[in-house]
Amino acid sequence: MGAGGRCCHESAGVGVASGARVSTVLKLLNGTAQHDPQKLRDDSKVSPRDPVPKLPPWEKLDADEQRVYDFLCKEFLIPIVHGRPDGLLIATLARQIVMRDKALAKLKEFGPVMKHPTSGKPSLQPYFQAAKVHDETVRRIMFELGFSPIGRLKHAPPMGSGPSGPSSWDAID
Repeated sequence: MGAGGRCCHESAGVGVASGARVSTVLKLLNGTAQHDPQKLRDDSKVSPRDPVPKLPPWEKLDADEQRVYDFLCKEFLIPIVHGRPDGLLIATLARQIVMRDKALAKLKEFGPVMKHPTSGKPSLQPYFQAAKVHDETVRRIMFELGFSPIGRLKHAPPMGSGPSGPSSWDAID
């Protein structure tokens, strides 16, 4: 109860007795909220103006690496998540993919098993291990950048935080 035995809120629930502090929600519902245009946030600064990753000036890619880099930048980028600083990591990924493909081409040419030069016993080609190492590196970098299905979970919003339908806040400008 407020001063003089009156309730702080009128029966409609939006009016408030004089002198009492008013919550922001009630001000919004009453239409008495004061909006200072100088205090409004400029949303243009939130979204990146140039979200395309950029290579550092010292990074030089050969033709195959540049082709893979361009493909990754065109097809795999997630808006608002990836930006200019990711260029170096994407270039590293492009290099690893090209090296893995070269090792796989050698494996296809010579096969995974070779005759050991000194003992004559069958052993795995060095290209087999190289392909395995590059494949694992590609997987790790793709996870880090969110280019793999499980890696995208790292960049996704928490479950249930998305819009679930209309609410009482939709009508407020």
